[in-house]
Amino acid sequence: MVNIRHQPSLRPARGFTLIEVLVTLAVVAILSSLLFPAFGQARDMARRLMCQNNLRVHFSGLVDAQASGSVADMPRSIQAERESPQFMSRLSVASTGSASSTFDWDGLGRLWSGRRVNDARTFYCPAHQTEHSYENYEAHFQASSQRSRSLPPTDELRGNYHYWVRWQVRTTTASVSGAQRSAANTIWVTDGVSSRPELNHGTRGCNGLFADGNISWIGDRQVEQLLTGLPSDMDTRLSVENQRDVFGRLVSAMQKVSN
Repeated sequence: MVNIRHQPSLRPARGFTLIEVLVTLAVVAILSSLLFPAFGQARDMARRLMCQNNLRVHFSGLVDAQASGSVADMPRSIQAERESPQFMSRLSVASTGSASSTFDWDGLGRLWSGRRVNDARTFYCPAHQTEHSYENYEAHFQASSQRSRSLPPTDELRGNYHYWVRWQVRTTTASVSGAQRSAANTIWVTDGVSSRPELNHGTRGCNGLFADGNISWIGDRQVEQLLTGLPSDMDTRLSVENQRDVFGRLVSAMQKVSN
């Protein structure tokens, strides 16, 4: 019987050629360019929906405060009484006629002090990019919960949403129906629109809360042009006249959404 022994091949194993490596890298790059934008769009949509959920919480708190019939429970604005702005993002301001070391809850912050909002994170959009994040103010809210929410805060707090104080002029009593408020195109809360850094979702648009509880994405060419033209510096404040212009143009865009 003859044993046949197989000799190992002395020819070296064939590796990848430079062309094959380049083709593989090109395919990976093409697939990445197709998939990454889709991942980014999905992430942005998720943040937009989380933002809208925050506005739903605000709406419940605003309606509850209005239905109470107590002036003290209404989310009035000390800042608006002083400066007559169309909108504000502050949750607390320096107390009237006192040193800056003493503060009062203001605007949407009154929903927190009145226990009409139980999660302070709803004041902060998950897409926001500046230092005004929940993490930077978390200790203040925790201290407030441990003491008593009705006690004044110890610092000036800011959120990521604008409370449109103009609605108080149009809806001063609980007898005004949701349909009447909606017909007046009343805005209660939107994403921040004071400057480009404060835009939660960039210049593509913003979420808006109607006074009848409808929450819609406000985004068209007119709104994009408006947001692109906002100040590039957070310290540059819009004048009351410019705020009125922003208000009017957003109302116009919201009319398109509601029709």
